[in-house]
Amino acid sequence: MKLFTNSQISSIDSYTVEHEPILSVNLMERAVRKLFDWFKTKYNHSQHIYLFAGPGKNGGDGLALARMLIIDGYRVSLFLVHETDNIADETRINLDRLVVNPKASVVKVESYFDFPVIGAGDVVVDAIFGAGLSRPCSGISLDVVKFINSSIAEVVSIDVPTGFRGENNCGVDADGVVKASWTVTFQFPKISFLLSDLAECLGNWVVLDIGLHAGAIENEESDFYYFEAQDVAAVLKNRKPFSHKGTYGHVLLCAGSKGMIGAAVLASKGCVRAGVGLLTVHLPACGVDVMQSSLPEAIVSTDADSDSLSVIPDMSKFSVVAVGPGLGQKTVTQMFLRELLSVAGAKPMILDADALNIMSLNPEWWSLVPEMSIITPHPGEFDRLTEHHSNAWSRMMSAIDFAETHKVVVVLKGHNTLVASPDGTAFFNSSGNAGMASGGCGDVLTGILAALMAQGYQATDAALLGVYLHGLAGDIVLGRQSEESLIASDIVEEIGAAFKQIRSVISDI
Repeated sequence: MKLFTNSQISSIDSYTVEHEPILSVNLMERAVRKLFDWFKTKYNHSQHIYLFAGPGKNGGDGLALARMLIIDGYRVSLFLVHETDNIADETRINLDRLVVNPKASVVKVESYFDFPVIGAGDVVVDAIFGAGLSRPCSGISLDVVKFINSSIAEVVSIDVPTGFRGENNCGVDADGVVKASWTVTFQFPKISFLLSDLAECLGNWVVLDIGLHAGAIENEESDFYYFEAQDVAAVLKNRKPFSHKGTYGHVLLCAGSKGMIGAAVLASKGCVRAGVGLLTVHLPACGVDVMQSSLPEAIVSTDADSDSLSVIPDMSKFSVVAVGPGLGQKTVTQMFLRELLSVAGAKPMILDADALNIMSLNPEWWSLVPEMSIITPHPGEFDRLTEHHSNAWSRMMSAIDFAETHKVVVVLKGHNTLVASPDGTAFFNSSGNAGMASGGCGDVLTGILAALMAQGYQATDAALLGVYLHGLAGDIVLGRQSEESLIASDIVEEIGAAFKQIRSVISDI
């Protein structure tokens, strides 16, 4: 799914109005009808609805919703938050449609004396300002935001929480933003929904398809995407009946150090479960027995050092190299990585964990990393590679720049993991859950990515499929576990189920 900036969404709205054709107020009506249908699935007629509407189109959405709710029998109290008399045309039309209903209760908010008493079972609807707001809330609108946040009711924000921006929320004061329980937006998620900045204000978010012009969406260019099951299903390869283990590549995984052999085991298990033909794990001698008893499917290459990696094996037979999980950062290991990069040639690589930490100490080595390799930092590791970032927006932009500069695919791990391609395109993942914030989960991902690269997937496709598959396996775990109890080994066990679920999407298309 393409993601767009506020100005692009406005352009698509305008194109829809002109070419469908449809009046702008009727397009608003269509959108709010979808919102009304959603609202009815969540809240019942016994709950008192307090709706706060601003002067812009976001307020028009709120007024239209209030009218529909009142006609359906809901008890609605409407509060107009108009700092000026400059009211959008659609908002004025919807206000006129509303006030003719004798059941409509309308209050113009001018001071805190106009605020209602809101109970625990009530519902607040926030339709004060949408994503187009470019300045902090102030005056009476800020007072209303603080009042809403002080209530104990559930809060539903239309489009975005008031004070929240559609793209960059860097520098926005959370005290001036409504803290929503639900955010219901139209047609596309906002780019800012997929970043951690002010995530606590967003709550759960829902996207409603309102039928914006398909041609306008297709023709509007974007560098941002939200990838879902159907997107990764489109790149998933089928195994060939007359294939053999050599068909699906041979991965060299360089991982582990004394006390960290578990990371190597988890990455290895992720690799074999994701379909690699052959896996060789290069380990310090202390890890050989552990690996061979944990994963008999793996070939083990034993380093001369008992505790760390120090000598690279013969590289000629490997198609992909993965390095980093549990590696440690000893001087001998740093020299090992330097030599590995020097002899890898054009073999694609996956660099993770301590391999990235070592690279942060030796930035001149980036010229040795093969183009179209994949790196998998978490935010702290990425900041060590580049610079400290105080917000998710600047880190995202830095990841995109890093991918373009070094011609690598950056998998910036986290909620809605970002995949930044060397062509400047950024993809956000739709799978995964907070239970995956657990040690070892990233090691499993490294193994999955290596396996996919070995099977012939191009780097960006491997990253998209691998990240989605990894997150989906974590989601499947939640069918029998909780987020608190989820561990990396659980993800390994559900990789097969995740593959099957993605293939089921293909049959449904």
